[in-house]
Amino acid sequence: MSEDEGAALTDTPSWALEFPSRGTYIRFCKNQPLLEVLRSIKHGSSEWGYRYVTLCYAGSANSGILLYPLQDSEAPYFDFRYGANMDPRQVLRPLLERYPQCSVLDWSRGRLACLEAVGVDVELLAEIMQEIAGIVWGEQSHLVDGWYEEMGRA
Repeated sequence: MSEDEGAALTDTPSWALEFPSRGTYIRFCKNQPLLEVLRSIKHGSSEWGYRYVTLCYAGSANSGILLYPLQDSEAPYFDFRYGANMDPRQVLRPLLERYPQCSVLDWSRGRLACLEAVGVDVELLAEIMQEIAGIVWGEQSHLVDGWYEEMGRA
């Protein structure tokens, strides 16, 4: 492992290791607006089609989102840290009613939940993620830190 890779790993929040790791975490943003980060991923180079992105709200130890590749996706989906034991469909009921294109795909008690947002653009995706951050973590900031991992290609 190179010194740069070691620095990238050291700078990764400890909770990120709860997500299935596929390689080295590389930091690509710090204290950036969520919407701008999502836009740069969605409209960036083709490399973003092969990257798993981990986001956390700047300065928050509780937040955590694993965003699966957005490019060419009609139904973006992401995992988020979910420490509650209650079914997230109950906790997120107001969000799910306001955004009927969203659904909880899966969840593990006290660890993670996965949400899908069929047919949404990056602006609406940012809105949905921001609302989840408020409901689940009490987060009001729009600034995120981000890391990515390269996934294998066939």
